[in-house]
Amino acid sequence: MIPVALPSVEFLAFLGLFFLATIVWLVWTIWLLFFRKTNKPWPMLAMLIYGTTTFMAIYTIYHVVTVSLELRALDRERETNFQPTLDKPQRIGQIDMPEGTKLRLAAAQKLESFGRATFPHPVEIAGINALAVDRYITIKYDDSYNVTGFAPDNMRVVGEGTSEQQGWTCMATTPVEFDVNEDGSVKAFKRCVLAAGNVADGISLPSGTEVWTSTGNVYTDGFTDTDRWVLDIPRDKTVLVDGLEISSPRIMLDEHKKLYEVSSGSLAKDTSFGADTYPAGTLIRFNPRHIRDGYPNAWLLTPKEGVEDDAILLPPDGTVLDRAGKVLATLPR
Repeated sequence: MIPVALPSVEFLAFLGLFFLATIVWLVWTIWLLFFRKTNKPWPMLAMLIYGTTTFMAIYTIYHVVTVSLELRALDRERETNFQPTLDKPQRIGQIDMPEGTKLRLAAAQKLESFGRATFPHPVEIAGINALAVDRYITIKYDDSYNVTGFAPDNMRVVGEGTSEQQGWTCMATTPVEFDVNEDGSVKAFKRCVLAAGNVADGISLPSGTEVWTSTGNVYTDGFTDTDRWVLDIPRDKTVLVDGLEISSPRIMLDEHKKLYEVSSGSLAKDTSFGADTYPAGTLIRFNPRHIRDGYPNAWLLTPKEGVEDDAILLPPDGTVLDRAGKVLATLPR
């Protein structure tokens, strides 16, 4: 952080005095023009005071106008340098941008450094009828803090309707994110919010589900999962997995979009298996790592703390079920 000296008390008092004098002069002048009833000559003291306040008021008004004009000039200069509007079609960052495109630049007058582009009409980008693009720009500096280059880290596209990405139907009206190359071209799809109608491994996914790519969850011991997709179901939605209605789970899929793990979620309603009934709110996971070796591809249900109902017999802690609902084991938490 660059230290900035604060104005002195004397300066603030001087500034306040001039503004006060300007107000006094303004009120006094209005009174003289519209409300004075006599033409008697002024006393010398009154003329001296009025002359002094007039000088202070003119000085203050002059500097206020000057500073205002300078700020407007700076705003226009900044708009020219950092917020230009294209006066002709151009290809920037591997995107064909039409005339009238509004840009917000990370580096002055460097069109390739745009962090945001807003189009006057839809532009096709990665299968999206795009209306706006946002990019996070990394700026490179030399030892003298001069800009030597810049590169986009990612790109988020917002447009109209829906878009097909890696077999997912995404809502284009919310950001669809991509990893990009240094020249701005699309490298790979990264994440989006799903539209209605998506199905993965027999699981119907509600509209509003967020999906993103994964390189696998990494554990503290170095073990890495093989999930390649992560799905976050909205808090107010449920999904059916193996006949279980689960509230807002986080679902992991493998590279073939087959169910790999459910890392969090809870039963949406009371559910019975054999003689046991599991109340709504029971925590549920599928294929968690700590039981994977002994019980691969199994469900683990754990009563949620504080869930009590006299009409429901809570099952033991850590109940393991197979995908058909058969109890395989009970484990201590």
